[in-house]
Amino acid sequence: MRPDKAEQKSALFIKNSFLGMYVFNNSQIESDLLPNAIELCDVLVSFHGMLILIEVKRFDEGTGQSAQEQWFKNRIVYEARKQLTRGYSLLVDSKKWRVFDKRTKETIVRGPLEAIMTVAVFERDDIDNDTYPKVMSNDNKRVGANIFSLPDFQMATEMVPTPLDFFLFLQHRYQVFSQHSFPLVGAQNDAYIFHRVVDEGTVIAAYLLEHTKEGEHDASAAKALHEMLVAFPKNNDTVLWLDEMSCITIEIAQEIVKMRDSFSDSKGLVWNGQFISSGINDRKNAIAVLHSKDINTTLASIGKARRGIEKDGYKMGFVKILLFVFHEDGILRVFLPPTKRLS
Repeated sequence: MRPDKAEQKSALFIKNSFLGMYVFNNSQIESDLLPNAIELCDVLVSFHGMLILIEVKRFDEGTGQSAQEQWFKNRIVYEARKQLTRGYSLLVDSKKWRVFDKRTKETIVRGPLEAIMTVAVFERDDIDNDTYPKVMSNDNKRVGANIFSLPDFQMATEMVPTPLDFFLFLQHRYQVFSQHSFPLVGAQNDAYIFHRVVDEGTVIAAYLLEHTKEGEHDASAAKALHEMLVAFPKNNDTVLWLDEMSCITIEIAQEIVKMRDSFSDSKGLVWNGQFISSGINDRKNAIAVLHSKDINTTLASIGKARRGIEKDGYKMGFVKILLFVFHEDGILRVFLPPTKRLS
């Protein structure tokens, strides 16, 4: 079955935060608790042992407040949460499991897992974007989940454009909306949380201010870097480097972009002698940024500069140096050195 338009949009929007190699809309799970493999969720994000399970619901017709409430209760509170709970439980309770791409049959993840986040996204234009329920509370039988309208989901992924920060943002958002909410009247044992105080943009801005130096300004720089990574050719030589670079935070991304911009008046192949601690692998990795005025800079000249940079970095205790070579029009080349230090 092909993903519907809302699922396709959700998968597209999550790629504002994650490179496409981490996003799947054909995920299935096989488990020792199941006779046959089943769909895990509508859209799956799998990133370094952290998963986001996303269920997407779409409505095309009908108006009226009662119709809205009943649709939301049936499709989100019951159906989406039931599906999210099933997927979450299989991942947690199975002794043996594997998540794979239904189309290619290739394994996506088989554990162990660091964290699982659950998200419900809905597309229905006649539901007020400011007052819909933002989270569902967890209980002994069902998982809690963040709830997004499709426009809010798009806004969140665009404003939080790095994977690690997006995971942290989902946790932050769930806590904030839970604290500024109350159980829906009349829901009884099927109570879910109804937001009434804080709007989506305020929560995102507060997260950015708490986790970065300059809030949305830093996020804009991180978005620019993410767009460069998206455009960079993906092959066997670059995929590991892209995987490493996806682990940086918004703050680190802003430092990279700032360093790139500082070379605007430089000539030739230039390095300013500074390293940026990447925050990857307990902060033992560093990032170095070179700027080349000439797009035809030879590999030999870059290689000579690279060896000198790596030598300096190893003396400072870094285990791996991730190297950017920028040109005015974007990323010229990237290098991921071997895991062992060069002699």
